[in-house]
Amino acid sequence: MIALFAALMLAPADAPFMCACAPDPKPADIEFEGVAIDALLTATPDGGAVAPRQATLFRVPRAIKGEAKTPMKVWHFVNPQRCGVSFNYASSYRVKARVKNGEAETDACLMPELKVKPGE
Repeated sequence: MIALFAALMLAPADAPFMCACAPDPKPADIEFEGVAIDALLTATPDGGAVAPRQATLFRVPRAIKGEAKTPMKVWHFVNPQRCGVSFNYASSYRVKARVKNGEAETDACLMPELKVKPGE
């Protein structure tokens, strides 16, 4: 387990797919049915590219667990090495997220059906 953690921490950003989920992950704090309506992209510190972490905004017709309201902002990585997920505009999802520092965040461990494949 320590070797896997060390390999993940030392891997370069363009390393092959290395997403690894904990055997007993923390369950989702929030779960809702939502439609992806927009995205919030941020720039890298040098301003030369889009940062790998972005937020997708959802219209929420139904909260299942926790507090979810429209628009609901859910942060996530998009690169596979960081267990990234990808959402399509105007598509419906059952979103599962954890709350970290007051922000909802999801990943491929919570939503494996949305796992980003290398090269996508």
